Amino acid sequence: LSRLQADGDKIPLPDTSQDAILMECALSLTHHAGACLEEFHRVLRLDGRLILTDIYIRELVEPSDMDCLSVSHCLSGAMTKELILNSLSQKGFQVTTWQDKTDELKQWLARMVFKLGSLDAFYRQLVTDQSDAKYLCATLGKKLKLGYYLLTAKKQVVPV
Repeated sequence: LSRLQADGDKIPLPDTSQDAILMECALSLTHHAGACLEEFHRVLRLDGRLILTDIYIRELVEPSDMDCLSVSHCLSGAMTKELILNSLSQKGFQVTTWQDKTDELKQWLARMVFKLGSLDAFYRQLVTDQSDAKYLCATLGKKLKLGYYLLTAKKQVVPV
């Protein structure tokens, strides 16, 4: 068993050489999820497994409410469940498991709020500007709700 750390869209491994790929809370950080999924497909063997955990947009009042995520590097790549599933399908993966793990995200967030003293203090950790923290605070949890998921997917043959 070996571990490799690399950019998701440039994995230094031969084609069809891996049985599985695990990506924890990073697909939303890549800003080129499609290129990463193509690369995962390239290095996985047929029927290889992709295991992802990440944040996602669980509820959204208006599509424009997603703009608040752009102020935070670590949230700006969050996608809806539908977009995640469609992206995986388009890149040659069949999702075999989707588990909503939002309760774990809420527990972690509660620990962070207690550690930092307030939700506002937590939001300040995610941004560089105080006004951006207020924007996040006004939108997250009210107009846009984040979730956390675990999914497994199986590599499929991509029709030519």
